[in-house]
Amino acid sequence: MGEKTPTPSPPPPEQRAIEAVPRGLIRNGYVLQMQGQPIAELVMSGWREKATFDVGGVPYQLCRQGAVSGDFVLESQGRMLARATKPSAFKSRFEIQLLDLGGLAFTLRKGSLTDSSFRLFRGSQQVGRITREGFLKRRTSIELPEDLPLPSRIFLFWLARLIWDREQ
Repeated sequence: MGEKTPTPSPPPPEQRAIEAVPRGLIRNGYVLQMQGQPIAELVMSGWREKATFDVGGVPYQLCRQGAVSGDFVLESQGRMLARATKPSAFKSRFEIQLLDLGGLAFTLRKGSLTDSSFRLFRGSQQVGRITREGFLKRRTSIELPEDLPLPSRIFLFWLARLIWDREQ
């Protein structure tokens, strides 16, 4: 009698993994699928820091604002929806603002030297991760909160992919 039942912690934000499957042997893009169904196709440019995709018939562009330095951006129909700043050339970390969500701020950073996965943080709390299946493999699992718009989740995957490509 008098024994207190522990208060359950709130469930994590809803996450269904998106799987990024390479389109071919060369690094030209990915088919993004959820529960085996294609949801978008990410087309990587011959220039590493550019890509395009469509979601629901709406085109999106991913690019770096400068040739060698500058922010990485997600744009659609002339509007910037997200921006990522890489504060250091020597660290695998991005500071991200989702402008389409009122400037909501996140940090995307690599787990460690031995762990190639990226973790998404809001403040000090981890809210998601992006994991490739092996060091030399390109297939990737994208586990990010579903309350983030799909184009923003694709943008976050693209940022992780840029770092992995530089490492190879």
